[in-house]
Amino acid sequence: MGKKLGSFDTDLAYIKKHKLRERIGPEDKSLKLIKAIEKYPCLYDEKHPDYKQNKNQQPAWRKVSEMTNIPLLQCWSKFKALFFNFSTTYVILQDPTLVAQGLPKMFLYYEHMLFLKPFVKFHGIRKHHVPFIVKKIMKNRSAKEAKAQKNHQSRPATKQPQVNPWKPWMGDNPPNFGKSPPVSSDGSQSGPSTSQYSAAHLSDHPRAGNSKFSSFPIDEELSEKQIQQLQKYSLTFHKKLIKMVKQFPCLYNTNSQDYHNVEMKQIIWEEISKKCARSSNECRDAFNYLLKKFGETYVGKMVSRLGVPEETKRKPFQHYRELRFLKRYIPLQEVKDSLLQDPRYTLVQKMMITEFQHSPDTSPDISELRVPQQWDSPTNARDVWEEEPWENEFDREDLQLLEVDRLLPSRPQQWDRDADERDRVQWERDRMQERERENNLRDSQWERDSDRRGGPPQWEKENVLRGFQELERDHDSRDSPQWERDREARGSQQQWERDNENSDLRNNFSRNSHNPITPPPPQHYSGFSGGASGQTDPGNSQWNNTERPVVDVDEVDSFFQHLSQKIKDSNIGSHTFIDVQSAILNVLACKLRTY
Repeated sequence: MGKKLGSFDTDLAYIKKHKLRERIGPEDKSLKLIKAIEKYPCLYDEKHPDYKQNKNQQPAWRKVSEMTNIPLLQCWSKFKALFFNFSTTYVILQDPTLVAQGLPKMFLYYEHMLFLKPFVKFHGIRKHHVPFIVKKIMKNRSAKEAKAQKNHQSRPATKQPQVNPWKPWMGDNPPNFGKSPPVSSDGSQSGPSTSQYSAAHLSDHPRAGNSKFSSFPIDEELSEKQIQQLQKYSLTFHKKLIKMVKQFPCLYNTNSQDYHNVEMKQIIWEEISKKCARSSNECRDAFNYLLKKFGETYVGKMVSRLGVPEETKRKPFQHYRELRFLKRYIPLQEVKDSLLQDPRYTLVQKMMITEFQHSPDTSPDISELRVPQQWDSPTNARDVWEEEPWENEFDREDLQLLEVDRLLPSRPQQWDRDADERDRVQWERDRMQERERENNLRDSQWERDSDRRGGPPQWEKENVLRGFQELERDHDSRDSPQWERDREARGSQQQWERDNENSDLRNNFSRNSHNPITPPPPQHYSGFSGGASGQTDPGNSQWNNTERPVVDVDEVDSFFQHLSQKIKDSNIGSHTFIDVQSAILNVLACKLRTY
C-alpha cells in the first residue's frame, strides 16, 4: 500500500530531493502572501464561522494586501492558484506508483503550505484532476526526450564555423554595445567604435525584434536613443499587423463560419507574414499578445466605473484605440462571472457589474468621438484625452479644433429650428428619391424578367383577365331586367310610403268629429301661401318658382289663433287640438320636402 497518508517522511523526502529550502529567498512575494494568509483561518478553513461571510472576509483580504503590497484581487487569484498546485502535489505524493515515475513536478512553496493539508479535498482532486495532470506531464516529458534525441542525431561530427548574423546588416564587424572596442597590438583601438553605429541601423534590420536574436549584444546596455528606436520599430510592426488582421474577421470573430477552418487561417497568416516581413508564428503570437492586453485594458476601464481605486497605476496600452473594433468580440458574460467572484466588491457594485454592456462606439477614429457634456473646460478635456497615447500629431490638431468649437458662443434658438427644418426637408427629399430609385429598379427588373420570359409573367396575365371579367359582369348586371325590376320595386315602395302618410293625415282630421274641419279661406293667409293678397290658390305657379317663399312667423301665429278659435266655437275637446296641430305640421313638412 505504500507509506501512510500524509506521513512526514514523504514530505521530507520531496523537500530534500528538490532542495526547496535553498531556492526561495526571504523577499519572495508568494512566500509573503502564504505567511500572511496563514494568520487568517477564515480565508481557508471551511469550518470557521466567517468562512462563508463575505463581509467578514473583506477586512482580512485588505490586511493581507497591505502586508504583502499586492493588489487585493491579485492576492485572491494568486492564492487560489498556489492552493491548487499544493493540493495536486500533495495528492500525487500519496501514490507510490506515481512517485516511482518521478512525479510530481517541483513546487517551490510546498514546505510552507503544509498547514493546508487538512483542508485538501483528497478524493475529488485524485479523481478529477490528477489523471489529467499526470497525462500532461508524461506527454511533455516524452516530447522533450524525442526532441533531445533528434537534436543529438542531427548534430554534425565536426564543428562548423559560426555564421555572423550581423554581417548582412552592418558589415563584417558587429557592433560592440556597452563594451570597449578591441585593442590592437600597438595599443590603439581597432574596429568600429560604438558611436559609428547610429540608432537608425536598429530600425532598418528586418528582424530586430525577433526573439532568436535576443542573446546578441543588441540587448546589452543600449542607449536611450537606441531603445526608443527599437520601441518605434515594434510600434510600426504592431500597427501594420493590426491593419492586416482587421481585414480578416475569421481570425478574431468566434461567430465567423471560417473561424474553425485551420487551413484557411494558416494561409491568411502566411500572407500577413509576407507583408510584415515576419514569420507566421511571430505574427500570431504578437496578435495574441495585443488581444490579451486589449482585453485587460478594456476590463480595467469597465471596473473603473465602480469607483474602486486601483492599488497600482495602470500603464497605458499604446494600441488600445486601434483595437477598439474587438470590443464586441470580448466574452462579456465570462468577464462578469469572474468579477462577481471578487470579494472586494460590495452588493451594489456587483449589481452594477451585471448591467455592464459593450459601448456602442467601436470605431478607432478620433473624428467620430465627441467631447462629453460633463467636461467643463478644455483643460479638463485635455487631461482626459491624454490618458491614452497619441497615434500621431493629427490627433492633437483634431482635439484643438474640438476645444475651439466649445469656446464659440452659442447660436440663437431660431437658427437651431431652421436647421432642424432643413434637415427634415432634406430627409424627406432623400426618402422620396430612395423610393423612386427602388421603384425604378423594380420596374427595370420586371422588364428584364419579362423580356427573358418572352412577355409578362403568367400570373400578371391572369390578374388582368380576371379584372376585365369583373368589369363586364358588373356592366351586364346593371343593364339586366332584374336590375330594372329592383329599381321599379324601390320606386313603388317610396310611393307607397308617401300615400300612407297622406292617408294618416286625412284620418287625423276626421277623427272624433262628424263635421270635418275645413281650413279658412286662403285670402286671409296670403303671406303664408307665398303670394300677394288676392292669390287664393296654393298650387299657383308661385310655388313652382325657383326661389323659396319667405314664411312670416306672425301670420303663422295668427293662423293657429284663428284655428283655435274655430275649434272652440265648434265645441271640440281640448285633446283634439293637439291632434289637429300635429296634422298641420305634417302637411307643412310634406310641402317643404316637395320643393
